[in-house]
Amino acid sequence: MRRGQVATEFLLVMGFVGFVLFAYLLIALTLQQDAIADEQQVAAERLAAQIRQELVTASVVMDGYRREFSIPEAVRNRPVEVLARPAAVIVRVGDQQFFMRTPAYNGSPQTGVNVLRKEDGEVFFE
Repeated sequence: MRRGQVATEFLLVMGFVGFVLFAYLLIALTLQQDAIADEQQVAAERLAAQIRQELVTASVVMDGYRREFSIPEAVRNRPVEVLARPAAVIVRVGDQQFFMRTPAYNGSPQTGVNVLRKEDGEVFFE
């Protein structure tokens, strides 16, 4: 074999190895981003379900009910935002959001400590 042929074959093999490595890294990055998005979606669903459960409990008990519960400001270093809608709540975690129907309530849930109370048959966030 000539030296030029060995050098050419070496460059071809290294190019192929580089391409395979690049493709592997690209696929790994895509899978990691999908896993992060799924994790954020699950976190948003859990927070929305927690808020809904608090509202359901408050709506079925007698007047005078009062309860404190907290909503974290961040989940896995992603900011949490809670949006109040009539008979619904929307929870955003990072780029993901989750909508959940709830019993009717007044006020707005916020990140941090929330106080939920029931007076005259109506549920209020303080």
